[in-house]
Amino acid sequence: MLHYQTKQMYRIYTIQTGIVGRLLPKIWLIMRLTIIIMIVSLVQVSASSLAQRITINKTNKNLISILKDVRKQTGYNFVITDDQADKSKPVSLNVSGGELLQVLDELFRTQPLSYKIDNKTIVVSDKQEDIVRVVRPAAVAVEVRGVVRDEKQEPMPGVTVRHKESGVAVSTNVKGEYTIKLPDGNGTLTFSFLGYQSQDVAVNNQTKIDVSLNPAASALNEVVVIGYGTRKKEADLTGAVARINGDKIQNRPVTGTLDGLQGLIPGVGISRSSGQPGQQGFALNIRGTSSINGNVPLVLIDGIPSDLNLINPEDIQDVTVLKDATAAIYGARAADGVILVTTKRGKKSSAPVINYSFNLAAKKVGLRKKAASTDHFVRMFNEANRNDGEKQTFSDSTLIKIANNDPGVGPGENRSVESFPMFYQNHD
Repeated sequence: MLHYQTKQMYRIYTIQTGIVGRLLPKIWLIMRLTIIIMIVSLVQVSASSLAQRITINKTNKNLISILKDVRKQTGYNFVITDDQADKSKPVSLNVSGGELLQVLDELFRTQPLSYKIDNKTIVVSDKQEDIVRVVRPAAVAVEVRGVVRDEKQEPMPGVTVRHKESGVAVSTNVKGEYTIKLPDGNGTLTFSFLGYQSQDVAVNNQTKIDVSLNPAASALNEVVVIGYGTRKKEADLTGAVARINGDKIQNRPVTGTLDGLQGLIPGVGISRSSGQPGQQGFALNIRGTSSINGNVPLVLIDGIPSDLNLINPEDIQDVTVLKDATAAIYGARAADGVILVTTKRGKKSSAPVINYSFNLAAKKVGLRKKAASTDHFVRMFNEANRNDGEKQTFSDSTLIKIANNDPGVGPGENRSVESFPMFYQNHD
């Protein structure tokens, strides 16, 4: 109750005297003056900082040393990276009582760097070069037409015409005609067709381009021999086919075809049981051994069953191996695969061609042990007989003859390795 009465009395007093109405304008005026004074003070402080006088006298000094002097005299810190310091140039500066901004402008005038001041900190940055914008005229679309013909000047339908730069592509119609829209009159058009040599033609603002394509000779390398001389593209075959050129065999220093084929054809295994010339005992299989009776593939030389050991490697033009379904035409004999050999044939030329190759090899024992003499050998043989409790093989009279180099017996020599070194020659 007392508190309520006190509030009512204060309210009546303020209304009668008008104290609040008189104080509000004064308080507002005081606040405005205070803000203005604070702003002026801050501006004066900033101006006084920038207007500090700097005296520097340096000759051929680096940028960082001069910035350190500026920091000592003004209290301004600086921020600079190692890369910026490395690219800065030596400076010669002679200033007496200069202002901060004037000193910094002179300092960075010849530098590839610039600066800005942020809260009493000099921040160094790379100088941005002026970018010159070149206004180029808008590209005008160009429509190119033409006709594509073959080597007989017949129209070629289905030829692909591609603009290399933009990737735009079209195909010729049944009359060999094409129309392609290009973003501009520059670039190159590529004309391509399966079995023909691709051709590139520069546009050079032309609106009509006619082209003649020539057959690609390299397409002949895409065929393989299957089924008694029938030739098809390898891409059209169903199954596994391997083919090598005869040059790969002829480039090897070997005397036999099987020697030359070792390791050349995937899936074809060739091994031998001996190193004796002419009797190596070659074994041939395709995709490993799958029967205890052996896997012997069918070998056809120019369509005739034969043996690879009977053909000269120099006479081989190419070798084709049929590994599964592609050999089905040969029936049961092709169960273990088929090897087709095509021999070289005569070619029309202006002059005869004669090839000659010569191969010479030497075989020598790597470590030859010294053999015992006859006298030493027979004595050791008799000693072995005595150790076994047997009668000696060589009599005492025979031992005396051997020791005295008797012509009928003599010391003898072991000639089992006298045939080395052995030489092999091959002429083709």
